[in-house]
Amino acid sequence: MRILQTIVSAAGFRETGYTDIKTRLLDQLASLAAQHSCEVLQVPAGFVIAADLLGADSFIRTAGRISRRRGVAIVGGIDLPGAKRTQKKTKRKRDRRAIENRRLPYLGFATEPSGRCHGLRGSWRQVSTDNRNALYAPMLDVRNRVIGANGARIAVLLCGEMHSKRIRETLEAVGVRAVLVSGHCGLGQGLVPTLRAISSVTGVPSVHSQHLVGMGGRLHFVGARGSSAPRSVFHNLAADEPIWAAAAVRDVYEKQAEG
Repeated sequence: MRILQTIVSAAGFRETGYTDIKTRLLDQLASLAAQHSCEVLQVPAGFVIAADLLGADSFIRTAGRISRRRGVAIVGGIDLPGAKRTQKKTKRKRDRRAIENRRLPYLGFATEPSGRCHGLRGSWRQVSTDNRNALYAPMLDVRNRVIGANGARIAVLLCGEMHSKRIRETLEAVGVRAVLVSGHCGLGQGLVPTLRAISSVTGVPSVHSQHLVGMGGRLHFVGARGSSAPRSVFHNLAADEPIWAAAAVRDVYEKQAEG
């Protein structure tokens, strides 16, 4: 199985007015995935920001049409207006309330080549944001986060959900070929150890997508045996200024994975 892993520019992240540009970019990336015989296209969480759940559903259905036309599954995320940045202390209090009420303004989605859409009506709402609140976040039924891609089963996590030990342990029993983590923006030095923790428990590769400010970052991938295989970012696909994306083809094998 092949996955087209992407990084998208931080320019336009959580800013309204870029949905049309991001839609065209999604189609470009899906076309690139098809050209490289990839079964799955992975884009970051918060790929677009929607005005409400109806707007999110509209984008997901558009992604479903792109999936059908290009013949690839698409995994990513959509943010709602409440995702706007606040001061860290205020944000923690707000996040705790939202987590306890299952109301975080971060949504995930996935579409299959058949056109089937997952995540409509906010059903794929993110349940935690970091390693602190992952301890008290409601448990995620990971079976609802598994999609099919050319006969392979793939689990999808959203950003901070990867910090949950309970989620990682539940994934072990689900039986998937890979775990795709669609992140929002740079996690820093904690990213690779967390991806390794996922692969260590599940025995399958973990693949990460995110937004980056510039070209100094990397696309991160951890194989089934725990080996990290980062790729340096290079500006290989431009949409409309200032939006750009970088992509890497990742081969995922039955017994092991190499980047």
